[in-house]
Amino acid sequence: MVRCPICGFEFSLLYSRTISCQGCPESILGCEYVRCPKCEHEFKITSIGITSSKKEAKSISRYLSRILSEYCRDFGESPSK
Repeated sequence: MVRCPICGFEFSLLYSRTISCQGCPESILGCEYVRCPKCEHEFKITSIGITSSKKEAKSISRYLSRILSEYCRDFGESPSK
């Protein structure tokens, strides 16, 4: 769970990627940003303190992107709607 630094809303990274980043082509390409589902503020994964390095942030980004890509493929949806 992460907390938005602007509005304080708490959400999961996966929820953010599937809801807030829907339609963004970067969401399946390993984007290193998180977007708040409530206020739409976008901030780097490294700024929320769940990673200690850029390498770990990139790994998390690729993992989230892979989940979203597989979901879109399984349900016949386009990630860039």
